[in-house]
Amino acid sequence: MGEVSFEAELLDSQTNEVLMAVIDSKSGKKYKIRKSTTKWGHAKDIFKQCAKTFRKRLDRLSGRK
Repeated sequence: MGEVSFEAELLDSQTNEVLMAVIDSKSGKKYKIRKSTTKWGHAKDIFKQCAKTFRKRLDRLSGRK
């Protein structure tokens, strides 16, 4: 199984104020192992999940959703 850790900090470019900070870590789920299943494949899926969550937080911060 793959595992991913993600850290990000968004700063206001003029004031250097922290607008948002994110730390996230996820592990891949146990799947039925196939020849095409790799640790990198699990990690890519986790990155996609983290990116979706990050986008939702950005949208909330900007008042879009």
